[in-house]
Amino acid sequence: MGSHRMPRKPSVMTRTVAAGGVAAGGAACCLGLLGDGTLPTANAFSASFVEPNGTTVQLNILQGNVILPQFNPGGNSSNISTVGNLFAGQGNGNTTSVGVNSTGSGSGTTNVAVSNGNVVQINILSGNVINPQLSLFGGNSSNISTLGNAAIGNGNGNTTGVGVSSTGGGSQTTNVTVSQGNSTQTNFGSGNVFNPQLSLLGGNSSNTSTLGNAAIGNGNGNFTGVGVTSTGTGSGTTVGVTNTEGNSNQKTNLSGNIINPQLSSGLGSGTPLSTPFSVGSRTPLSTPVSSAAGANGTPSKRHVSFGRS
Repeated sequence: MGSHRMPRKPSVMTRTVAAGGVAAGGAACCLGLLGDGTLPTANAFSASFVEPNGTTVQLNILQGNVILPQFNPGGNSSNISTVGNLFAGQGNGNTTSVGVNSTGSGSGTTNVAVSNGNVVQINILSGNVINPQLSLFGGNSSNISTLGNAAIGNGNGNTTGVGVSSTGGGSQTTNVTVSQGNSTQTNFGSGNVFNPQLSLLGGNSSNTSTLGNAAIGNGNGNFTGVGVTSTGTGSGTTVGVTNTEGNSNQKTNLSGNIINPQLSSGLGSGTPLSTPFSVGSRTPLSTPVSSAAGANGTPSKRHVSFGRS
């Protein structure tokens, strides 16, 4: 009696989520997640740390790249998302007092930095997707999204008091920097999508979006008070106070490119012949969509932006 093998199921449904540096709700972590645990996601280096001035730095290098070639006679389907650096909900609702409170004379406070919700995000050669799809009888369908850097809802609703309160004389508070909700984002060689689709008897459908840098809702609703209360001889002084809020410096190079050639006989749709595994809707779009978008928040004070988002 001969041995028998089960026939191969005619379609593939794949879901991949790859994430780099994430800080949200007071937690910082680095993670990479795969929908079925078998997909090839390349992770090299991801780090998150806080500088002495209170700014959080998130760095990804060769992180979260997805290489997923698909070949199945019955058709292919993929659902892939990559996220580089996410910094959200940090440095909000804080009260800080900086200055001199003294009954003596000649007291001083100098070179003080107040930092809330500031971030530097660097995404290099990360979050790229290579997903060629080849089928004979069924269709090919892909849903791919990439996000490089996102800073959302940071450095808001803070109160900072800077000044001198003294019964002595000649007290000073000098060189105070208040920095809240500022972001510096660099996206290089990341978030590119290569998704050629070939079906001999079926159709092709794709929904692809890329977002390089996004800074949204940062540095709003803050109050900084500067003043002097002194009864001593020579009074007191508060000088050299710098306040920057909600500024974004964004750079994007060689990122967010979409290559999605589609070849089909036009006899079928972009739906595989069967569905052994499904996540969400399995109905492909009737019209292929490719889009690239960038978003930048509105600073409360001044805005600086470089490159393209």
